[in-house]
Amino acid sequence: MEVTLKRGDITTGRAGAVVLGILEGGAPLDGAAAAFDRRLSGAIARLRRRGDVTGRFLETVVLYPAWPRAPRLVLVGLGRRAELDAARVRLAAAAAARRARDIGAGSLATVAHGAGRGGLNAEVAAAATVEGAMLGAYRFTAYRSDAGARPLERVELVERDAAAAEAMAPAVARAAGAARATCLARDLANTPGQDLTPDGLAARAREIAGLAGATIEVLGIPQMERLGMGALLAVGRGSPHEPCFIVLEYSGTGSRAGGARSRTVEVAVRPGARVPRRDPRGDTRRDARLRVSPARAPRETPRDTVVLIGKGVTFDTGGISLKPRENMHRMKGDMSGAAAVLGVFSALPALALPFRVVGLIPSAENMPGSRALKPGDIVRALDGTTIEVTNTDAEGRLLLADALGYARRLAPAAVVDIATLTGSITLALGHAAAGLFTGDDRLADALIAAGEASGERLWRMPLWDAYAPEMRGDTADLVNSAAREGGACLAAIFLRHFAGDMPWAHLDIAGMAWAGSERPHEARGATGFGARLLLEWLSRRASAAATPTWGAAPASSAV
Repeated sequence: MEVTLKRGDITTGRAGAVVLGILEGGAPLDGAAAAFDRRLSGAIARLRRRGDVTGRFLETVVLYPAWPRAPRLVLVGLGRRAELDAARVRLAAAAAARRARDIGAGSLATVAHGAGRGGLNAEVAAAATVEGAMLGAYRFTAYRSDAGARPLERVELVERDAAAAEAMAPAVARAAGAARATCLARDLANTPGQDLTPDGLAARAREIAGLAGATIEVLGIPQMERLGMGALLAVGRGSPHEPCFIVLEYSGTGSRAGGARSRTVEVAVRPGARVPRRDPRGDTRRDARLRVSPARAPRETPRDTVVLIGKGVTFDTGGISLKPRENMHRMKGDMSGAAAVLGVFSALPALALPFRVVGLIPSAENMPGSRALKPGDIVRALDGTTIEVTNTDAEGRLLLADALGYARRLAPAAVVDIATLTGSITLALGHAAAGLFTGDDRLADALIAAGEASGERLWRMPLWDAYAPEMRGDTADLVNSAAREGGACLAAIFLRHFAGDMPWAHLDIAGMAWAGSERPHEARGATGFGARLLLEWLSRRASAAATPTWGAAPASSAV
């Protein structure tokens, strides 16, 4: 989708649809809505008087004026002025874009909702409008024989004032990058497991890294064996598709030298692309694309390195501890953490980061094959810890254990892992927030603020020492699964062992990675949760100023 910011008069431009926001409460029309009402001889005002247009939050009404420049006019309710904020603007813009898409508009022009009488900062309103429109217009149609109505190909934000348009430009570019990152993460997580195996995920990571100017290494079985990644290797044992460990690095120096750039990465889904299977004779080391040189010795830059870890289980059957059949098809999205990290990397060129960002993606397919990990087996993680496997469906924490052990070698300033880790977090928080686990108060505050600003909320969960005894093993140092009660907290305590003394946070996004019903900014399926949150956090971390970034409201605002 093309996104442009144009200085001019929205009543004179051309678009398949024009979107106008209407406040609830009966106040006179102003700004673009008043200008259009004059051109339509008072038609919008008459509809309001009759009650056909109320401005109620997310209400959408379509008018078809006899006007060749804009044959469709979409009115979207912004709700009451006192309740209007960036989150509501984002949702209203998404609802309007979805309606414009469904009526075949092809393109839309809009003003920044809430920037006039709505009382919002113009840059915040512009960024939220663009972000919402892009998220709302998203559909995953790669496997449909009939893709339905034509997609929205262009979103144009129009601002009359030249100075305001110039001030909006950086925020709009960053918001577009964040929305594209989310849509990329959605595409990856929506792709069936048959077409996105671990080495298929590695291939996509190579594309993204190449376009974003990042370096990448993909470690295959021989390299992981030399490193001692016994936990990750054990998870992938039962699948014909080999596990891998993906290491991405973005130095940030290019952005710092050249300033913030608006270039973002769009990678198309290629349905039906198959990947080589394991050699029928059982040799697990024959995929040449995974036979790469050993990892370079990590550079010790404690103050300059931020590590993002994304769980990359491309399909999770549960292994020998087989999952029930209900909703197992959604387990293609068990790599949503990895998808979020790759989405972040696609958008990093638009940020001027004064630090290095390293992405670690441990990837495997959890299958109940003849060589699969069994309950009671003991594996040794990269840091030497032995783990008794009491539940093969608690495989994600095994992958993250080795990734955290690898991260410790980088001496990072901060580590955040993101994973669809436990069903327990959904029982605790539902589908309103992801769980945040960390012992670092400053890191917790920063991530929570970024979540509120981006609309991807976090709720801090306990990480108490009292949970630790339940994860101690009888025949090994640890068990990978214990009681069902407090399962999300027990999983986080398990991970804390491998994080050691790093400034570390764990995001359990199992309740947020998949939408079971349609919402204005989320179609049913993968949500791409975490990409915008992490971009907001990185952007805030890079800047000492308290100015809003990535289309967010100031930290003091409730978003």
